[in-house]
Parts: sequence; C-alpha cells; structure tokens
Amino acid sequence: MKMSLTILLLLVLAGAGYMTSAHPWPKDADQPAWQALNWHHRIIAFFAPQRDQYVEQFSQEIALLECQISERGILVLIFTQDGYAEPHGVLSDQQVEQLALHLEIPPDVHTGVLLNHHGQVQQRWGKLADWHAIMADLDALSSEQQTQRWFDNECAI
Repeated sequence: MKMSLTILLLLVLAGAGYMTSAHPWPKDADQPAWQALNWHHRIIAFFAPQRDQYVEQFSQEIALLECQISERGILVLIFTQDGYAEPHGVLSDQQVEQLALHLEIPPDVHTGVLLNHHGQVQQRWGKLADWHAIMADLDALSSEQQTQRWFDNECAI
C-alpha cells in the first residue's frame, strides 16, 4: 500500500510541477517507473490489504497533520491490494505491484514507509503510524534548515 501511495503521489506531483522532468516515466518500458523518477521530496506511503479502519485512520491522521506534512514537502500515498489508491490514477496496478516488490512490502500486511530523497526506506511501520518518530526523522535536518523552519513555521499556534 505504501508503495502505491508513493507512486501515486509522485505522479500527482509530477503533473503539478514538483518533478524536474515533464515526463516522469522512462522511455524504456523495461525500466521500473520508480527508478526514472526524480526524488525531490520525501514520501510517506501506506500499503494495506484492503481499505479498512487502518486505512481510514491513516487518512484521518494525514488530514489532521496536513500543515506539518505540507511545510516539510512530503508526498503521501495510500495503496491497497484491492485497488484503492489515494491519490487515484497516478500508477497502474502493475506499477504499484512493482513498487511494493521493490520496497519489500509483504502481501496482506499493513505497512507504512518513509522514503528519503533517493527513494530509499528511511522508516517502516505497521498498522499504526508513530507520528512523533516520523516527524523526528523528517526534522533530522541541518541546524540552518531547522532555524529557518522555526521562523517560517506556518503551523505554529
């Protein structure tokens, strides 16, 4: 599911100008799609067997954390084995399956992943996300970036 989310979000963002290439997919049909993408943002992807209470909870948590996720430039993707994808239509079912294999997402298991700028897994979790740990990994930046974030924090109360 996380792979699907990652791919889906990347495709949506590619259309919105977040990617440097106007065509995010490779010309060589044998090359996996995710290998041709320019990873300018970190990605949170959630993979699940079906759209269930854990998918709904994850979606609700993402909505509550929208400002914090947006200010960090994070892409969020959700994929289920029964075909649910958020955002919808970014990747084909085959591309989602390829991404899940690449990320070693076990079938029939809820799996969340945080991917770094290079598409590598930075953090992995199960049915429930530990948002404190995820945000801590996301905020592991240079002191200059942290200082800038402090002054530009639109999410602060």
